[in-house]
Amino acid sequence: MNIENIISLVYLDKFKNFQKAADALFITQPTFSSRIKSLEKDLGCDLVNRGGRQLTFTTKGEVFLGHAKQIFEVYLAALDSIKDTRDTLAIGSIKSAAPALLSSALYWLEQKSPGTKASVAVDRSSSLIASVLSGQCDLAIVEGSSHHGLASVPIMEDSIELYAPPFHPLALRERPLALGEAAQIKNLWRDSQSSTWKKVDSFFASNGLRLAPSNDIDNYEDLKMAIINGNAVGFLPLLSVSLEVCQGLLAKLPLESFTLSRTLSAVFLEDANNPIAETLAKHLGAPFGA
Repeated sequence: MNIENIISLVYLDKFKNFQKAADALFITQPTFSSRIKSLEKDLGCDLVNRGGRQLTFTTKGEVFLGHAKQIFEVYLAALDSIKDTRDTLAIGSIKSAAPALLSSALYWLEQKSPGTKASVAVDRSSSLIASVLSGQCDLAIVEGSSHHGLASVPIMEDSIELYAPPFHPLALRERPLALGEAAQIKNLWRDSQSSTWKKVDSFFASNGLRLAPSNDIDNYEDLKMAIINGNAVGFLPLLSVSLEVCQGLLAKLPLESFTLSRTLSAVFLEDANNPIAETLAKHLGAPFGA
């Protein structure tokens, strides 16, 4: 019997909706439904009444749900019990924030809690949030300010800008680009899975414009290198390119009437009773006024 399937049942009880429960676990609705069906197959009975306007559990489903909640609590306690006796804080961060914010978190941990060791993971926001929800990660630096089932402390607003190599013709012109001109840029590359691109695409769509990227790339770092090498122009958050801008490797292209940013937050499990994670989150959010 898979612990992820049991956790999914607990979340289904919490949200009373397959899609909302799937969103909270950052998985697709078909994947979530497959987990519930797999659990029902393991138990040899239906757990959920399907087809009604409101989600309800079968009689056996209600009985097993009580056990599922206990199993989830024991699972979280078990994860906590096998940590090193000196304590280990599992910290995650999106890659674009890791050099600046993760280093600050590790420095604080060394100064304020020298007996606590840190394990570090760098991944996309969705994967990190899933790790926090499952108890595998104590605190994560992610994009967004509100996440189901998690306490969230805003850290900073990170501006999103259009970047090109400094020798690009658009970087040499004196006047800012109009939004219509930006929508016609050639060799515009994107990371289609990032929230940054989704924000940019939505912004232009709200202004009646459609961006037509020439290539798709799957992470900020590769997109950044493509721009530095002169192969692309692209939208990136400032925090991910601040060093390259200072080094003169990238140039910001000013856009008229364009103001966009992403919120970076520190998230942790609200009911995990982890004072170190909570205090660290508040420390990271202090400059933001949290």
